[in-house]
Amino acid sequence: MPKILRVKLTLDQEREVRERLRARDSAPHARLRLECSRLIARGMTVPQVADLLE
Repeated sequence: MPKILRVKLTLDQEREVRERLRARDSAPHARLRLECSRLIARGMTVPQVADLLE
């Protein structure tokens, strides 16, 4: 059974993640990592995020 990864973002961190996701100059792998972090912080599990983002 995989370990459960929990991420807690402050309001400032959530805002920064959203701003970076909106930026057009971010590298694709950086955008993917930001999106993964955002979804895990919202309560999704790693397998759920992996399924969602393929």
